[in-house]
Amino acid sequence: MMKSDQSKKDIVRAAIQRHVRNLESWRCTRLWDEGDPALKAELTAAHPLADGELAILYSYIDPANWTLVTTQRIRYSTEGQVGSVAPSDVLSHHPHNFKGYGGQEVEHLEVRSRDGRSHHCPFETGIASMGTIYAVRTLCQITPAA
Repeated sequence: MMKSDQSKKDIVRAAIQRHVRNLESWRCTRLWDEGDPALKAELTAAHPLADGELAILYSYIDPANWTLVTTQRIRYSTEGQVGSVAPSDVLSHHPHNFKGYGGQEVEHLEVRSRDGRSHHCPFETGIASMGTIYAVRTLCQITPAA
């Protein structure tokens, strides 16, 4: 049975909230419902969501580098190059230096899709990285493969 978009959003939010701490201290990453209204308007105006698609979490580094996890897609912009991948098409995801060793503040979650492509999704390192990592991991776990 296919999960509704609202069910997916609820499951992913619960997973994030169960595994992370200090959400309010994150600099660039927010659960969508608690996010900056102006930033949310900017993201959805430039990258409209599909009918029924619900935003879950974003990691917004700057206008050219961000990741938006929704119930239907993992959307991103890397150096202004916009892309997306459906969770049903994801083969693997690797967070690389998500802890931010060496003072690194931004990393790219490498998402490999079934068509052999790599998608590089920018996210905030350190404690906040867990938001993006758990959002993608959980969404891919609850979405049947294509």
